[in-house]
Amino acid sequence: MIPAGRPPDDRRRRFEELYRANHDPVLGYVVRRTANGHDAADVFAETFLTVWPDRVA
Repeated sequence: MIPAGRPPDDRRRRFEELYRANHDPVLGYVVRRTANGHDAADVFAETFLTVWPDRVA
């Protein structure tokens, strides 16, 4: 988890690095575990929304 005290630009950069580094493995896993592409896309998006510190609730 990215510490809340970091400047917003630094948190965003670190999240983007996390996303790029994990996009393919996470998407591959989700696709294998779900019945269709739409479900996979939803689960994938929710996974990264969970770790994004500045998302709008």
